[in-house]
Amino acid sequence: MKKSTLALSVIVVLGAVWSGGAWYTGKKAEAEYQTYLAQVNEQLKPYEIQIENATFERGVFSSDVSYSLIFDDTAIPFVGKLYHGPLPLNHLASFDFSPAVFSKVMDVAKNENTQKWFDYAQGKVPLNSDTTVSYSGNTKVKLTFNPAKIEEDNAVLAWDKGSLTYELDGTQKYLDWDLNQLSLKLQNVDWNMDAELKAVDLGFNQFKAKLQWQDTPYQYIKLGQLNGTADEYWLNYETDQYQDKSTYKDWKFDYRVSEKDGLLALKMDDNAHNMAFDALVKSLVHFQHIDMAALNTLITAATLMDENGHNPMEAEAEAATQKLLQNQPHFVIKMDLDNKENASAKLNFDLQIGDMAQVEKQPLSIFKHLDINIESDKNILERLVTKMMMQFGNMPQEQARQLYVEGSEDVLKGLVSQSIVQDKGNQLALNVQVKENKLQINDRTLSDSELQMMLFVLMMSLGSMGN
Repeated sequence: MKKSTLALSVIVVLGAVWSGGAWYTGKKAEAEYQTYLAQVNEQLKPYEIQIENATFERGVFSSDVSYSLIFDDTAIPFVGKLYHGPLPLNHLASFDFSPAVFSKVMDVAKNENTQKWFDYAQGKVPLNSDTTVSYSGNTKVKLTFNPAKIEEDNAVLAWDKGSLTYELDGTQKYLDWDLNQLSLKLQNVDWNMDAELKAVDLGFNQFKAKLQWQDTPYQYIKLGQLNGTADEYWLNYETDQYQDKSTYKDWKFDYRVSEKDGLLALKMDDNAHNMAFDALVKSLVHFQHIDMAALNTLITAATLMDENGHNPMEAEAEAATQKLLQNQPHFVIKMDLDNKENASAKLNFDLQIGDMAQVEKQPLSIFKHLDINIESDKNILERLVTKMMMQFGNMPQEQARQLYVEGSEDVLKGLVSQSIVQDKGNQLALNVQVKENKLQINDRTLSDSELQMMLFVLMMSLGSMGN
């Protein structure tokens, strides 16, 4: 037999086997598809969303499918194809040879409810979904968004092309974001604030993130990690008195929630370049020894509180608070701001709750550990405090800066004279520690009378600054 004849025979046989396999698994895919829809509907019940009007027209290599997503009495139609395993054609086209029960590609279809979505996307299909169910039970859903711009009343929401991918693998769940650009602009929005909010502009460029999580026995507690990057993000807003612009570049973040012996640990690590200060800003927040059951009880109680502040779980919430404190939670916050001129501001806050049973006899026993260290160049401190006064006092920048200049000199003189703050020329520093139920400020232990005097001077100084 000639080699060409043998090769052709092998191809014909393999093609026949694959065709037969695809036809057979098409029957299996139809059953699996119905099971998949039932499982999805069960997961969507709490959100009052359901999949209805599902159709399935089976072919050899693929089947035509459709369904409607129903919520708030609104039907959103989807149409597409379900490609049969074991090697779906759409996967082969992209050189993906991993076996699957089926792969489903769906597009939003036009109707009276979705026509405006197509208008927002300049006539293109606004949303595409690609779902794959493997033989191991792994489910992966990828949503792809076309660029769109929505203008409604005083709001403009726009995004560039991006994707959102969800994957369920056993008890592990994964979510990946990949968005080129997203922005939201608001004008003349009444948010019932003391200051009239005239405009808001927020968004980001080149945002990428990965979320991995798993459920716990507690409704509001999840374990996992979230990390990602963004080339740029910003928040600009304007009130009737002032404007504020905050832009950050090269943002990197890493958030993690873990558990050991029923106690939670939360760690949040952020790095970004603040354009207003032309400085690299680093922050670290670390919470430990947080009782999972008690935290879940407190969150549950908060969701049941009515508008008058009445809470049907008040007793349970009080007991949960006591349980949280008994485990002596530990809180660490670190912030570091450095710019090109070597000007800097640093905050290190390290607090662990102590023996609450001894607080009445020894008030400082509330702290098992307390260490606060603050260092800041004076010019950065002025800019930070001025910005806070603008925001919370709803005043123009020049007015806030003038108030700071007029009040800060007397306040700082009082604090320095009491050795509460150290004046190092261009820099101010403060260190506070609790050791053996004694308060130390800048390595000097305060007596009870000195502590009382320090608090009196501090209150008087702050009062004079407010005037």
